Amino acid sequence: MSNLQAIKASVPDGITLIAVSKSQSIKSIEAVIADGQRHFGENYVQEALEKIKALKHLGLTWHYLGKIQSNKLKEIVEYFDYVHSVDSLKHAEALSRECQKQQKTMPIFLQVNFENEPSKNGFSPDELTESLPKIKALPNLNLIGLMLIPSPKENNEQQQTFSAFRAYRDTVAQKSNITLPELSMGMSVDYLEAIQEGATYVRIGTKIFGERSL
Repeated sequence: MSNLQAIKASVPDGITLIAVSKSQSIKSIEAVIADGQRHFGENYVQEALEKIKALKHLGLTWHYLGKIQSNKLKEIVEYFDYVHSVDSLKHAEALSRECQKQQKTMPIFLQVNFENEPSKNGFSPDELTESLPKIKALPNLNLIGLMLIPSPKENNEQQQTFSAFRAYRDTVAQKSNITLPELSMGMSVDYLEAIQEGATYVRIGTKIFGERSL
């Protein structure tokens, strides 16, 4: 059984498994495609474009997971199918404008700096509450959920973080009367705990591909 098959066996139906292919070669990605994987995640636009263009004929779904840069918005909208890392109202507005130009509607997640880490991007919980209605109203964006990149910790503690984030999502959705059905959280070391706490998209790299090849 391959790494991917073993992971798929542990992921319930209805959860989207994203193979995080940053730093992986096209050959490595093709091997995972041959094993049935269709969703891939990338963090860097320039690196991703080579792969997306080379594999375009396969009809894959590409998720942008990295920091949004204004000078890369055109390519993000043109080549990606989902954006998980919308981390500010400013970026949401810019993404909306670019989507309008390209006549495309983009499903997005809002990245939340839930633990208020100075080194991480994302909405603070207070900022998110204030910004949600404004982002929901932006044209050509389909706000589907929240994204979490927690600080590293033991899995039992991480599960508590995932649980708290899910509860936070439920509270903010109810207060704003905005549906946020999806949760993008959980990676190679903690995806099972994330799934137990309500993740609907999990982002797995090393556990699928092994150590990075580039």
